[in-house]
Amino acid sequence: MRIFESPYGNQAFQGATIVPRLLFFVEVSQAPAALVSGICNIEPQRSSFEKSPWKDLSSDAIHPLSGAIEDKHIYSIHRGETVAPFMLLPPNKVVLPMEHRWQGVEFSNDPDNINGVDIRTLGMRMRDRWRAMCDLWDENKQPNNKLTLLERIDYHKALSHQTQREPVRLLYTTSGTPTAAVLEDLNILIDSTLYWIECRSLEEAYYLSAIINSNALSKEVRALMPKGAFGARHLHKQLWRLPIPEYDKTEPIHAELSSLGKHLHSQAQIRWAKVRKGRLALGKTTSVKVARRVLREWLTTNPEAQRAELLVEQLINYK
Repeated sequence: MRIFESPYGNQAFQGATIVPRLLFFVEVSQAPAALVSGICNIEPQRSSFEKSPWKDLSSDAIHPLSGAIEDKHIYSIHRGETVAPFMLLPPNKVVLPMEHRWQGVEFSNDPDNINGVDIRTLGMRMRDRWRAMCDLWDENKQPNNKLTLLERIDYHKALSHQTQREPVRLLYTTSGTPTAAVLEDLNILIDSTLYWIECRSLEEAYYLSAIINSNALSKEVRALMPKGAFGARHLHKQLWRLPIPEYDKTEPIHAELSSLGKHLHSQAQIRWAKVRKGRLALGKTTSVKVARRVLREWLTTNPEAQRAELLVEQLINYK
């Protein structure tokens, strides 16, 4: 096991690798009133980041992935592109062969299963879609890939592991400038472009977010990150090589950082809502890149953020 300076190194888990994204990520709209309640219309979410052979699939090939489906199989999921400093953007949507309030991925050996999934757990529409998803997977995956689609999305149990009991989680990005936010919803899943830490309290989550979003931490961890063509890239667990202590509410610095983190979460949402409204009125983009840039600029002049910078510098450089 890797040795970390911080106890959080062994408490941080990478999210689930739900790929190929074309098969799972969807755009959702409400079904016509004529349809039964609990049904939504979905379309595959296409992206310019798709890789071959998935980006080469025609509209006809992926047509079985569109249409009406039971909403109990639609999950919200956070990815790196939905996390900005001290704030979460609206999550993406994925279709999965399981019901809400699931207790982890279960592989069925029943002869009537559908590619490892118990048919009794799936809605009628989901059964057809799951067959179509698995067919596309088997037809297009690499020849040396022996995983079923169910095994792929729960690789290393990264999906099943998210059935933890505590609803408060700290999310942070796997690459680029360290970026973190607090999530309080247990039913939202986490993608592999994020790491998550199950926190014992909101106070602990706010404490960690104040540390991870600071320039003081970014400066220190940059020297530990692998370098790419455009500088430091892969964050992953490198930040836990720094001496970031476990939250202790009796420690004055910890308590103050937690209070500052809470305040900055509230203020970040207000700040972005105002900027977003103005940009939309002008027909300008409101992407995550814009949100991150706006909030980071705002943090450089925010008194609470600057106080947090001083405290984080003291914390991680304390000997």
